[in-house]
Amino acid sequence: MGSLSFANVATVTVSTKRASYTSGKRSAPAENLTGIKSTPLYPVSAEIRQRIGLDTPHTLVECFIEGDYDILTGDILVSGGVDYPIAALERWPFNDTYRFRLILEDLGT
Repeated sequence: MGSLSFANVATVTVSTKRASYTSGKRSAPAENLTGIKSTPLYPVSAEIRQRIGLDTPHTLVECFIEGDYDILTGDILVSGGVDYPIAALERWPFNDTYRFRLILEDLGT
């Protein structure tokens, strides 16, 4: 069971896409998870960017979700119809579930 205070800030509904591999070939990413409640996307601080060691020319944003989801680095988070590749994630146990911090690449910037 999630926390009520987290539910108050998780105001965005997002989904994920994941590519599959068959005979060594990667497919186009397809819808994987839907209806996930997330916080809005926030810019990643320089300190966090340095700590996780991501060297990308793109702007990094982050969001937080609560629940036990099958989300992997390399999946794509879809928010507001925009695809954001998941560059890194952290999964923390929280009460009887989990919280995730997703670090995303904003390819539009």
